[in-house]
Amino acid sequence: MLKPGARKWLSAPYWATSTAAIAVFSNHAPPPNLKDLVARISPRPQFLIYSGRPLGGEELNEQFYAAADEPKTLWRIADAGHTAGLDTHPEEYEQRVIAFFDHALTPSR
Repeated sequence: MLKPGARKWLSAPYWATSTAAIAVFSNHAPPPNLKDLVARISPRPQFLIYSGRPLGGEELNEQFYAAADEPKTLWRIADAGHTAGLDTHPEEYEQRVIAFFDHALTPSR
C-alpha cells in the first residue's frame, strides 16, 4: 500500500520525461500551469465540473477552485465517470450549465 502522496512522487520522472519529450519534438514549451491560469481568469465567472470517479487529474479541480477568485462554482458529480457527467445526469447538467451562462452573461443592472 502506497503512503498518501507517494504516487505523485513516483510518477514525477515519467511526467518530467514526457513534458521534456513533447517540448523537444513539438518545438513548443509546455503550456502554463492551469492553477496559475485559473487565478488570472477573474473577475470573469468560472464553473468547474468534475467526476467523482476519476481517471486522473480530477482531484486538481479543488486546487483550481481554491486558486480562483469569485465568482466561481465547483460541481463534483460523485457518481459520474470521467467526462460522463452529461450522460449520467443530463437534466441536471443542462440546468446547471444554462443557469451558469444565464448568470455569467447577463449584464449587471
